[in-house]
Amino acid sequence: IQQHEVTVGALVTWLATGPIAAGDTTALRARLTPLVRTGARLPATGVSWEVARAYCQSLGGRLPQEREWEWAARGPRLSRHPWGNEPIDVARTAVFLGHGGAVRPVMTSDQDVTPGAPARALYDLLGNAREWTDDLYSYNQLPPGGTNPLPPFAQPASQPGRTTRAVRGLPGGASPPRPSLTR
Repeated sequence: IQQHEVTVGALVTWLATGPIAAGDTTALRARLTPLVRTGARLPATGVSWEVARAYCQSLGGRLPQEREWEWAARGPRLSRHPWGNEPIDVARTAVFLGHGGAVRPVMTSDQDVTPGAPARALYDLLGNAREWTDDLYSYNQLPPGGTNPLPPFAQPASQPGRTTRAVRGLPGGASPPRPSLTR
């Protein structure tokens, strides 16, 4: 897991380096490039799972699994929030901002940061933009009137010809989320 979300500036630079075997990136590049001048430090949003995965692989990494993200966000003490058990303060963390909410530059929340030395801290795990994981989105409840033959978090949510990936964190412009299908 990187220290903060991938920024618009970093993603546009990466997209401009050449062909990417992750589907059509033309529309993404056209949408993000104008933001570089004024919002290079904003988190890149609206990125497909395939592009996010290719970006991580180009850095020699990979997308985290949900349980890895959860561990990074809650720490060894399994805190309620990345910063500990202190309640969310919407003035200090970019979550629950309503329909007019917008993402903030990365690493600007003084609350949404894990405890510890600044060089090792992780920023914006809960707020700002939702995070992709490598896992398929899974139901963790029994289907109505039946039993689930798969263990919790192993029942994939999908439609013919389409898989749905799990995301973590909270969206900046919405009420507390239900499980989400898109970033």
